[in-house]
Amino acid sequence: MKKSKEMLNVLLLIIYLIAICSVNNAYANEENPKIEDLCKKSSVDSTALHNINDDYINNRFTTVKSIVSTTEKFLDFDLLFKSINWLDGKSAEFKDLKVEFSSSEISKEYFGKTVDIYGVYYKAHCHGEHQMNTACTYGGVTPHENNKLSEPKNIGVAVYKDNVNVNTFIVTTDKKKVTAQELDIKVRTKLNNAYKLYDRMTSDVQKGYIKFHSHSEHKESF
Repeated sequence: MKKSKEMLNVLLLIIYLIAICSVNNAYANEENPKIEDLCKKSSVDSTALHNINDDYINNRFTTVKSIVSTTEKFLDFDLLFKSINWLDGKSAEFKDLKVEFSSSEISKEYFGKTVDIYGVYYKAHCHGEHQMNTACTYGGVTPHENNKLSEPKNIGVAVYKDNVNVNTFIVTTDKKKVTAQELDIKVRTKLNNAYKLYDRMTSDVQKGYIKFHSHSEHKESF
């Protein structure tokens, strides 16, 4: 990576899944993205940036639900959880939660099953049933049955800034099969507190990405 005074600070996080859990809904060990293709923080809408910053400070838009089930859908690749008080009093605006997946196969896997949800919800461009206020989230669903570890496990996170390892820390999970969404939320919350990632005025970090590393030649889907 070439460096100059005009160089944007880039934050890379490597989450080491140290053979303790399976990660579902994407792939670990994918090729690294090109830095020039990443979105620059200064180009993000100020309101959106404020909302993101707010969530990763106090989890304003994070929803964590256990032992829920649905046989409702809006489209073939989602699940619709109806009137389950999923916001736990955070907002009276929404009644339903629509969880979107990358494929209809994943939706079918969890259809009618007892599941846990760990994700960040949003309203913009989220469409549910007619005249029903709905919030959406991407993935974040895991099976509830037989998915709990006997005790929480640690997952190491290495932080690189402009190719220099500047920090390491751990996050924990109590799930055998954990989603990228859950790990992402936990990691970003710690990072935002440490580096003010989404603060335009005080942070020099402009771009970054999270890489999941399974310490294995086999790709784990998440």
